[in-house]
Amino acid sequence: MTLDTQTLTPEFLAEAEVMLNEFDENLVALETAPQDAELLTGTQRIVHTLNGTAGFLGFSGVCELARAGEHLLSGLVEGTASLSREKLCCLREASEVLRGWMKRIAAGSLTPCTRHEGLLSELSRLAQSDR
Repeated sequence: MTLDTQTLTPEFLAEAEVMLNEFDENLVALETAPQDAELLTGTQRIVHTLNGTAGFLGFSGVCELARAGEHLLSGLVEGTASLSREKLCCLREASEVLRGWMKRIAAGSLTPCTRHEGLLSELSRLAQSDR
């Protein structure tokens, strides 16, 4: 069986829009409830799902960025890290860059934006800062 990414991509993009909207809403809610375990878990689940689906479809840039966000959130979910303003800002930027990825995918491009590599490094640095 051959994977038909042309057919699945529009569905992925629509679902990603819903997930990123929920991700953004969760980030706003985390401002006032930074230790809410259910909210943290739900937020991590969103990027986990985005990571898996993007990987399945071969969108490696989206996969890398979602995985880095998931890694940062895992420390928060496990209680080994705390949510700082810096982490929250970085997660917001990840959402913006992921939305940019969706626009480029819709346009047929898999070229990362200029912020991609720097953001990956920053997410990784922040994930390691509490460990």
